[in-house]
Amino acid sequence: MSRPPNPFAPREYGALERVSDRVYIWRNIVNSGVVVGERGIAVIDTQVNQALARRLHQHVVKTFAKPVLYAINTHYHWDHTNGNAVFKEAGATLVASRRTARAMVERAPRQKGFLSGRGFELGPDPLLPDVFAEDLASVDLGGVTLELRLGHDAETADPTLVWCPQERIAVAGDTVMTGSFPIFGQPSQREGLEDDGWLAAIAEIRSLGAAAVLPGHGPVAGEAELALLERICRYFLDQVRAHHAAGRSLDETIAVMEDDMPAWIARMPEVWGTPRYAILRVWAGLDDLGEPGWAHRKPSAIPVDPIGAAAARPRAVEVASWREAIAQLLEGGDAAAAVSLAREATLAFPDQPWAWTQQATALI
Repeated sequence: MSRPPNPFAPREYGALERVSDRVYIWRNIVNSGVVVGERGIAVIDTQVNQALARRLHQHVVKTFAKPVLYAINTHYHWDHTNGNAVFKEAGATLVASRRTARAMVERAPRQKGFLSGRGFELGPDPLLPDVFAEDLASVDLGGVTLELRLGHDAETADPTLVWCPQERIAVAGDTVMTGSFPIFGQPSQREGLEDDGWLAAIAEIRSLGAAAVLPGHGPVAGEAELALLERICRYFLDQVRAHHAAGRSLDETIAVMEDDMPAWIARMPEVWGTPRYAILRVWAGLDDLGEPGWAHRKPSAIPVDPIGAAAARPRAVEVASWREAIAQLLEGGDAAAAVSLAREATLAFPDQPWAWTQQATALI
C-alpha cells in the first residue's frame, strides 16, 4: 500500500524547498531563507546551532556553486542567530538591525537558558552584525535584490522584514508562523501580542502583495495562512480584553477561555506556543500577572500534589520548620508534594532566597 505524500517534505534540493526560481526555504525547527543571485547567496536566519548552520552552508554552496555573501538576522532570538559565526568564518557579511544587536546582548542569558533547557547544543553566543540594516537599505546579489525593512512589533520588538521585489517573496521571521499554534511572545517580556502591533505587522506584509511569505517556523505562507494568523490574534486580543474589562481575574479568564476554546483553535497542533501563552501575553499588556514570574501558570508535565503538601505543611511559621518539611518530602521521594509545598513557601516567604532555591530544587 502506497503512503500518502508528506506535505512537509522538501520538494527540491534535498533539505531545500524551492519557493521560486531564486528563493528557497531550509525547513527545520527554525526556517532559513536562501536567495540566490548571479554573484552569490544571502541566507536569512542562521539556525539554532552551529552544527545545523554548517550543514546549511555546505548544502547551499554545493548546490548552487556560489558563495554566501550575506547572513541576515530577522530578529534577536537565539534560534535565528546562533549560526552567525559559521557564515562569518566562511566570508559572509552579518546583517541585522541596531535594535536586534542590542537585544542579542541584553537578552542572551534568557535565550540561552530557554533553549539549553530544551536540550539544544548552543555553543558560544551568536556573533553580532557587521553591518546594520538601518544603514543598508538593500542588498544586491546580482540580478536580484533584497530590501531590508524595520517591521512593526510582533513576536519581538525588533523584526526586520526582508522583501525580494523581483520574486515577490517576503521573509518574515517569527512575525509569521504556520503549521501549529503560534507563540505570541513570552509573558515575562514587554513584547509579543500586547497590543495591535502584530495586526499592523500582518497588514504591512499583506500590503506588499507577496506571492509567498517565508515564516520563521512552519510551511510557506500564503493569504490563507496570513488570514488565519490575523484571526488568531484578533480572537485573543478581543476575548482577553473583554474579560479584563468585565472585572474578571486572570485565573477566571484562563478557566473560562480554556473551557470554551473554539474548535478551530483547539484542534491546532502545539509546538512552541499554546493558547494559555496567548492569554497570558495579552493579559500582561493590560494588568499585572499577579505574582513574580509567569511560568507557574503555563501547562507543565511536572506533577504537583497540593493535598500531600497540605498534609506536610508545618503548623509553625518558622523558616526552619518549612525547610525541614520540604527536605523530608524530597528525601522521601514525594516530589509532587515537595513542588507544591515549595511553591507555597515562595508565597509565604517571598523575600527569602532559600524559598526560591527550594522551589528550584524541587522542580529539578
